[in-house]
Amino acid sequence: MGLIARIFGYIWDFFLGAAVNILEAGLDTDPRTLILIFVGVTVVLGSACWASSIAEARLYSPKLHFFIGLFAPVLYPVILLFAMDVKYPGAVRQPPGEAPETPPVAPPAEPQEVETDAGEDTGENVVEYDQAYFREIARDEAGNFVGPWRIDLADNAIVAQRILDALPHAVVIETVPHGPNSKPQRLRIPYDKIESCVRA
Repeated sequence: MGLIARIFGYIWDFFLGAAVNILEAGLDTDPRTLILIFVGVTVVLGSACWASSIAEARLYSPKLHFFIGLFAPVLYPVILLFAMDVKYPGAVRQPPGEAPETPPVAPPAEPQEVETDAGEDTGENVVEYDQAYFREIARDEAGNFVGPWRIDLADNAIVAQRILDALPHAVVIETVPHGPNSKPQRLRIPYDKIESCVRA
């Protein structure tokens, strides 16, 4: 969002400087016209920033949707708000952190056994993906991060370089998207969205 904020600032400074020049030149300009121009520019830029924020929160390119929002103010961000789905269902962007060091490799923890509703053991190990499970597999005995992990959701899969935290209702992971300039991203995935988790 830093680039978008700078663009917003450059455009606003341009119109503000133009208004100051008009006033200093003593041109006969209706103040209401200047106010309408400033309001219009503010609405256009505000809509573009709003569209960019929606796209970024749902894991899409904020720059692309910023420029689209410039040409379709108000309408475009409202459409995004109700029509754009999260790029990775079940995942929520977390604030970016520092790039991690390459974690050592360690074997995954033993799965937990879950009994049937009747209270009898089924005889098979059924993995329950919850806070305790992800806390157990996140680090090795020395306290170092373990990974990478492949987490399968209902309709896609995410590769986690490491498991950062296990919250009461979701696991926080770190991924590295493909691309030359890609940076690590933090995602929060609810446990009820996870179908499997294995070493990648």
